Amino acid sequence: MTYRRIQIEKKKKLRIKINSLSDLKNELSKDGYIVNILEKEQFIEEIIRIPHIKKNVAARIYDELNQEEHSFRVMAFNDLVVYVETIIQYEQLHHVLCQNIRNINTLIIEREEYERILCKPEEDVSIRMQEVEAIVREVSSIINEEEKKKLELIERQIHEEYVYAKDIELLKRMVCNNNDKILEHYNMERKVRTLEITMPKEIDLTYVKGKKGSVEYYKHIKQDMPRIERLIKNLHKYMVLDGNVARINQSQVLQDSINIAMATFDEKEYKAMAEAVNPYGDGKSAARIVDYLLWKERISDKKPMKFIANKESL
Repeated sequence: MTYRRIQIEKKKKLRIKINSLSDLKNELSKDGYIVNILEKEQFIEEIIRIPHIKKNVAARIYDELNQEEHSFRVMAFNDLVVYVETIIQYEQLHHVLCQNIRNINTLIIEREEYERILCKPEEDVSIRMQEVEAIVREVSSIINEEEKKKLELIERQIHEEYVYAKDIELLKRMVCNNNDKILEHYNMERKVRTLEITMPKEIDLTYVKGKKGSVEYYKHIKQDMPRIERLIKNLHKYMVLDGNVARINQSQVLQDSINIAMATFDEKEYKAMAEAVNPYGDGKSAARIVDYLLWKERISDKKPMKFIANKESL
């Protein structure tokens, strides 16, 4: 077991489970706070005496724990407060996005998609993915501070004015969840997959992965919040409306990211960076990955090249 795995296991053991108001009272008493579990309004008044707790958060904590439907896995009471604050913020963003798209009856999303070569049934794809991800981390780890700042600038610009392809994936997950009114077809000639979605009357939060109160649920709403923010601000730029029918070209989202990168670095500099030793390698990543996997599975005796580009390999 690696050191990181040991640390994760220790962290799991340190987490407490708060499922009820009684659980909360017990945890608060450990920190020296004596809270009487009375009526909601009295509870709120007592809780907001604790520093940095807003009234709406205290009210939501009461509602969640009074129902005793969810067990919140947290490190301490302060973590519970942050968890509930995040839930409130996420639900507000979710509501705004739903309001923005409420007049759409049919959503059509197109995306360029090429055929994939299926793996053999006996192959463990998860192991392959872990190996590829490890390679990617090693290849992409070499980057200087100036280029890092430029990439951060690109991220900020996309966040303010554009959306990512994964933002559209989140939108699809929202409107396709528990929805059987979806038509899907693939145009072999154009290499375009099209989803035609009849929009649900209401979009609930069951599309969020994990169970409320779990660490997984918190991680998902935390990482999806900036995605929903971008959709709220910028989704209309990618929609072509025809009455109550909206069409989105998801491939254009990816192209915009590339265009921003080229504008930031300028075309010559962008091409030089993409082909340079630092940070993206020498264009032989695919060959290195193939060699590595063949060697790893003992299909080939050829030792793979190192995953660091050098001037000799260019």
